[in-house]
Amino acid sequence: MAGDGGVQWPDQAALDTWNRVHEVAAWVGGSEALTTAILTPLGAWVVGQPVAAQPARIRDLAAITPVTAVTTFRGAQIVMGPAVQGVVPTRPINLIELAQAILIYRVCRRRVGADDADPTPVWDAAQTAA
Repeated sequence: MAGDGGVQWPDQAALDTWNRVHEVAAWVGGSEALTTAILTPLGAWVVGQPVAAQPARIRDLAAITPVTAVTTFRGAQIVMGPAVQGVVPTRPINLIELAQAILIYRVCRRRVGADDADPTPVWDAAQTAA
C-alpha cells in the first residue's frame, strides 16, 4: 500500500510479524554495517553477536524521540575494517544510508502505532531553536 510522501510501506501482515530492528533493516535494504552504526550509539548493538541474534527490538527504537533519532543517525559511523593499532577506521554514513536509517525508524514507529512522520523537520526545528 502506498504511504505518505510516496513511501511504499510494508504490508500490515508482514509488519505484524516483525519484532526486531534487523528485520526492518532487511526490508529497507540497509546493510549490517548501517544497522550496527545506528544501533551502537544507542547501546542497542551487542558486539560479536550475529545480526539475527541482536536483541534490538522495534519498540525500543520506536520509543526514541525524533530529534534523538536523527541526531544519532546523522552522527553514525560505518566501520570500514578491523582496528589497526587500536584505531577502528570509520566513515560517516552517506545520504542514502541516512535515508535508510530514517526509514527504518519510521517503519519501527509505524509497527508500534506511533506517529511515523519524517523526523527530519522536527530535528531541523530543534537545530534552529538551539
